[in-house]
Amino acid sequence: MALALLSLVVGLFIVQAALGLAMEQRMATLRTLRALGVPALTLVLAIALELLLLGLLGAGLGLVSGLWLAGTLLPDVATTLSSLYQADVSRRLALPWHYWLGSIGVTLGGLLLAGSSMLWRAARLNILALGQAQAWRQGYQRQLKRMLQGAMVSTVLAVGILVWIRSQPPGEGLLGSFALVATLLLFSALALPPLLNGLLQQLQTYLRHRPLAHWAVADCQLQLPRLSLAMMALLIALATNLGVSSMVGGFRLTFLEWLDQRLAAPLYVNAAPSTLSPMLEWLDAQPEVTGTLPTAQGSSQLTPASSNAQAEQREIALFGIAPVPTLTDQWPLLETISGSAEAWSTFSTGQSVFINEQLAVAAQLTPGDSHTGIPGWPDQRQHCRHLSGLRQPSRPAADADPDAA
Repeated sequence: MALALLSLVVGLFIVQAALGLAMEQRMATLRTLRALGVPALTLVLAIALELLLLGLLGAGLGLVSGLWLAGTLLPDVATTLSSLYQADVSRRLALPWHYWLGSIGVTLGGLLLAGSSMLWRAARLNILALGQAQAWRQGYQRQLKRMLQGAMVSTVLAVGILVWIRSQPPGEGLLGSFALVATLLLFSALALPPLLNGLLQQLQTYLRHRPLAHWAVADCQLQLPRLSLAMMALLIALATNLGVSSMVGGFRLTFLEWLDQRLAAPLYVNAAPSTLSPMLEWLDAQPEVTGTLPTAQGSSQLTPASSNAQAEQREIALFGIAPVPTLTDQWPLLETISGSAEAWSTFSTGQSVFINEQLAVAAQLTPGDSHTGIPGWPDQRQHCRHLSGLRQPSRPAADADPDAA
């Protein structure tokens, strides 16, 4: 959703720049029509009707092609999300009728919004000023003041959103973070033209004794009304590209590191529970096998037993491992009470289990919280030992349920 919103904003700036260029190319025609007696309102309505027809055509083609692309890629995306995050995502694309109308409405609304400023400026200028760049420049100075005011409002909003996010509990400020990024992008886009205009004015003052350089800077400032929208769109596009690249690159590196930590053995065998014990005994007897790393999987309902955790049951997946140096040396623990060595020691003796970062953030777990619901320990309290672990009172490991290993 955030990427779609950023794409929409960047597209609005690009469309507005294109419409500005189209209006510049039609100035002679507009001036002639106005001189012949055509009212300004008639010209504006004609251009708006043209935008509406082009918008309907583009929205239809974009909607059809987007649905085809989404339907083609959705099964692979759903399989990936289900494998990585156990998310239940439908593999069939079904859009209600209001989604279709909403998509067309967003497109047409954005198109009219992008072209409104140019239509308004063309309607407000007098006939003789339509082809004069200086008249456009004078009108642009007022627009620069409004941009600067909008940038200041965006700054105040960003500060307020940041204060609100910091007051929220961990993991609860996602929408606020999106709003903060949007206000920062809006501030950057609105502040860019006024800053460039001020910089060019200062350069003209500095170069007042060098006529050629002063003329070059003045010409750049004269072109600023035509180029500002394109530069704003380029700024947001570059920021979006950097953000997406960082997000995708971070996910890729994290996933590769996770694979390096988890795929520690050269060979993996998926065996039925009835054949697991004989297979492990046979593998241990082979001289070429240096070690075995048996694992177990299961699921359970985790019930909070302390006031610090969220009071709701959660369906959790259980994964049992063999705490040998091959795994423990590569398995990082984000937070513990008395260090990683003691954490692995209690885990090896069956006195603790580990929880991952996602569950800790979602359930607001910290070391010391109490939970119940781990199979094999039905009436006992589990204490959060590490940000990745729950501790259980001493109990022989052989008596535990295999699914809770």
